[in-house]
Amino acid sequence: MRQGRAEEFKDFQWSGTPPDPQDEKTFTDSKLNWDLRTAGEHQKMLALYRELLRLRRTLPPLRVLDKDRVQAQNWNSDTILTVHRWYRNQEVLFIGNFQDQKQTWTARDLKQPWSLLVDSSQEKWSGPGGQAPEFLEQATPITLMPWSFVLYAQGLSQEK
Repeated sequence: MRQGRAEEFKDFQWSGTPPDPQDEKTFTDSKLNWDLRTAGEHQKMLALYRELLRLRRTLPPLRVLDKDRVQAQNWNSDTILTVHRWYRNQEVLFIGNFQDQKQTWTARDLKQPWSLLVDSSQEKWSGPGGQAPEFLEQATPITLMPWSFVLYAQGLSQEK
């Protein structure tokens, strides 16, 4: 089992020896410490997760899981991922930067403006400061901070 786990972790470019699945310390170190949830970076991360869960519960394009109402596409040598979901007249667009550098992505084929719902690089989510525009329109370039994502929507009655 240890050898298989070491082989598996090679794909993740893991530096050093991966945690031993047989060691009790690996188990105890992986448990969440709920005492940390009320302060600092932990509080901000929990708030982000709660906001994302709230959006998934309340927005039909995120709540209604239908493979015929989703389109995913990668860009910039697979370092940017866009996921477009829709339900009736409501749409959401996820744009994620999976690289350790800022990247720019330009919106295309938008018929009307989209509103920013979440920018994970905002300081309120422990980011360095978001640079995504409040509204996304045709040919709008978006600067994506390293390892971050933005979520835009259009056609929602509860947009910001």
